[in-house]
Amino acid sequence: MKISKDTKIKKYMDGKCTEETDLVVAEYELKLSLNGRDFVKFTCSPDEMEELAIGYLLAESIIDSIDDIRLTGFKSIDSEKGQVEIETVESREYLFTDEARIVRTVTTACGKNRTFHLPLLKKNGWRTRYMKINYEEIQMVIKDFNARSENFKNTGGVHSSGLSVMKEILVFSEDISRHNAVDKIIGKAAINNISFDNKVLLVSGRISSEIVQKAAAVDIGCIVSRSAPTLKAIELGEKYKIVIIGFARGNRMNIYTGQ
Repeated sequence: MKISKDTKIKKYMDGKCTEETDLVVAEYELKLSLNGRDFVKFTCSPDEMEELAIGYLLAESIIDSIDDIRLTGFKSIDSEKGQVEIETVESREYLFTDEARIVRTVTTACGKNRTFHLPLLKKNGWRTRYMKINYEEIQMVIKDFNARSENFKNTGGVHSSGLSVMKEILVFSEDISRHNAVDKIIGKAAINNISFDNKVLLVSGRISSEIVQKAAAVDIGCIVSRSAPTLKAIELGEKYKIVIIGFARGNRMNIYTGQ
């Protein structure tokens, strides 16, 4: 499925209105069924659906590893809707009790409709020390990261995320939601048996506390963005020993946590 589509528009410039064609990002409704029961709905870009679903389960500490999954599959309902069906090795019935309802909807604004949050599912705090960072190599990899964002260049309507060792981007994804983009690269890395240890999470947008929680859940040691972190993200980075780097642009960056 295409992440964007040519759309006829009118463009106003210098007092004149002309008809043109513009690339516009698509929105897709994806339902995740867990062990035969509706679990969460995403508003997302129409690609890498299984990666998104698996990455979400890992980033929310609902599963510990891809080995917790017995079966997974995607089926398209129509051009705007689809469903990922995942069966886990264990039933996880506790996720569906009245006392333990968790995420029901993840929107393009990255909002999460939780009835209850389950902090016991989070395995934050695994790291005991900061990973070592080579700032020159971070500059190189963020330059490569920015160059890969073709859909952003064409539409201006997506967020990017990547997972890298210092010099090399191992996986890369884009989505209309920055949280979905992170979940996709986590899922893609897990499917390809890429370890998260001593890896760098690259994001195009703001580093929020929820992005740091996702990184902590899979034991990623560093987050780099060309944008800013929030104060809560910095506090969690210090707590969980995750290096937080913002405003990584050109030959400069701000290091908010780390040694």
